[in-house]
Amino acid sequence: MKKIILLLIAVFTFQLGQSQYRTDLAEASPRMEARADKQAKKLTKKLALNGEQPLLVKNKLTEFYVKRQEVIDADLSKEEKKKQIKALEINKLKEMRDILTQPQYDQLLKVEREMRQKRLEKRKSKMKAKKH
Repeated sequence: MKKIILLLIAVFTFQLGQSQYRTDLAEASPRMEARADKQAKKLTKKLALNGEQPLLVKNKLTEFYVKRQEVIDADLSKEEKKKQIKALEINKLKEMRDILTQPQYDQLLKVEREMRQKRLEKRKSKMKAKKH
């Protein structure tokens, strides 16, 4: 009897998690989906993703963009938004660890650092251009 109850709890918990996941994906705008698709294709090449990995990565990115937009749209201070977006990014990387192999995950971290560096450089060049 205990095993049946535990099994039912496990199934219910899994279904609840899956329905939330589907809700997040259903809320994605075409722009978010296109952005996630574009980034997933880049990562597929850079990380040599195979099998179901490209689809799982795309879904994870789409979910991240939906949650990120919710934070941006929320009535929060600029600092609180930055904090929450940073937490979402950290969570995204943790969840990607479940999808990727260890070498792929290590490569993802390297790619993320490179992209972050490019964004910083782009921001700095824009700031210089505004000053002149």
